[in-house]
Amino acid sequence: MGFGGGSRSLSREDRSSGIEILDREHPSIVTLDLGLPPAAGDTTEGFRALGEMLQADPMLKIMVITGQDEQRNALDAIGQGAYDFFCSRSTWRH
Repeated sequence: MGFGGGSRSLSREDRSSGIEILDREHPSIVTLDLGLPPAAGDTTEGFRALGEMLQADPMLKIMVITGQDEQRNALDAIGQGAYDFFCSRSTWRH
């Protein structure tokens, strides 16, 4: 997760530390990967983080940027309050 506001940028790797920094720093924007530990291949923790962050600050802009590229995930994230969704998985072939 990335947290920004003003000229600072902060990063955390799991849901609990992300929520802690949200409470402490009050960023204006967050980038969120849905694949968070302990199960990076699953979206459960990412969606939990999305819900908890929006509950703490309903006006927070959360940009979901993830390799979890299923259309259902994008629709669910926007439906749950994410500002936008971007799939970072590369489709380049060598």
